[in-house]
Amino acid sequence: MKSVNEQTFYGCESLESVVIPETVTAIDQGAFYRCKALASVQLPKSLELIGDSAFSECEELTSITIPAHVTSIGSRAFECCNISYVKIPESVVSIGDSAFYSCDLRSVVIPNSVLSVGANPFVLCTGLKRIIVSSDHSVFEIIDGALFDRTNKKLICYPSALYSANYTVPDGTQEVGDAAFMGCTSLESITIPDGVVSLGWHAFSWNHNLRSVKIPDSVISIGDYAFYECPNLTAIVNHGSYASQYCAEQGIAFSNLD
Repeated sequence: MKSVNEQTFYGCESLESVVIPETVTAIDQGAFYRCKALASVQLPKSLELIGDSAFSECEELTSITIPAHVTSIGSRAFECCNISYVKIPESVVSIGDSAFYSCDLRSVVIPNSVLSVGANPFVLCTGLKRIIVSSDHSVFEIIDGALFDRTNKKLICYPSALYSANYTVPDGTQEVGDAAFMGCTSLESITIPDGVVSLGWHAFSWNHNLRSVKIPDSVISIGDYAFYECPNLTAIVNHGSYASQYCAEQGIAFSNLD
């Protein structure tokens, strides 16, 4: 047995524990999806791949030990699990979109081996206060607590529990990534500097306390639902800018910088 095949245990809501044999190298997409009672998983040392949504919605799963040969953690692999701690081993090269969506993480270390991170892996981790990246990492860096891809000059994740009311995106940033600020309910105002060209899908959504976002003329792309469920928001934009047109089309309140 080399893999746990796609959706093998999909929706097995009475499954409480599983031991995966040492021959297995891959847990395929959705293998344990919606195993809502699954509380104990023993992963084999032979494991190399954790596929997309492999353990998505395993709500009783509070801890997981990722073996030292895993190279890839798929998109939404641990979505809506109640994992409070995870050690990402030095073997991991890629972490997919929303890999730890809505987990109970408080802090996380991204090792130097990780070269690719998808859209905010820690989106809606409402207790997340700290992301740790070494100062000599070749791709990623932490600036004022937020995770950046220095190669692409992209803001990937602003941790939900930083508890800062006001935030200014650093100069030199070109992109605010998908879901980068999603669910950061403590934020009240955000300033985006000139030079940023795009704001991603759901970039600021579900921020009920967000009242002000300053958007420069350099922004020429704003993703779908970028300000979804931001009921108190007034965007501050220049008259005639792309952002002002976007706000008008989406019914978002805005005022003019000039």
